[in-house]
Amino acid sequence: MSSQSSTPNTDETSVRVSTAAPFRPQAPSDAVKKGVATVRRRKEERRAERVRDIRAQTADGTLVVRHMTDAQHEVASEDARQTFARNQARKSLRETRQA
Repeated sequence: MSSQSSTPNTDETSVRVSTAAPFRPQAPSDAVKKGVATVRRRKEERRAERVRDIRAQTADGTLVVRHMTDAQHEVASEDARQTFARNQARKSLRETRQA
């Protein structure tokens, strides 16, 4: 029979205390940054393509850009005021629900 015990040694010399820093999320990797740059670049390319299309259409006459009449401007302004008021009401409703 062996004189050694099967229980682990727990005296002060065998106990280790971790001094590691608390976990902090790492900064985005270069691959992630590159992906973000690619998304941004594609978005800018799509916008540039739309602008080219608009300029081409206005140049060949298939698209006419004109100023709104006063009546159209008033209707659009009223619609914008209603949308703004509706959005403000929704925002305050959300804030009261969260509180």
